[in-house]
Amino acid sequence: MDERRRRPHPQPLARRNEPVPPTMLGFVGLSDDNKERISKAIEVAKTIVHYGWIPTILFVAYRASNPRPPLMRLISPLA
Repeated sequence: MDERRRRPHPQPLARRNEPVPPTMLGFVGLSDDNKERISKAIEVAKTIVHYGWIPTILFVAYRASNPRPPLMRLISPLA
C-alpha cells in the first residue's frame, strides 16, 4: 500500500471541555503571564457564548416578531 494512505489521522489540539494550553495558542512573543491571561479570557468567552447563545437567539426572535407575544407567556410554560 501507498504510505500516504497508511498515515494516521492527526490528533486534535485539545479535547472538548479541556482548556487549551498557552503553548498551543501560538503566542510566541508573549510572556507566560500574558499567555495565561489570554487563555483565561478565551475560556470565559467560551462559557459566556455557551450559556448565552440560546437566550440571545430567543431575544432577537422576540424583538423581531410582529405582533409581540406577552413576555409572561414566553417566560412561564403554564401561562
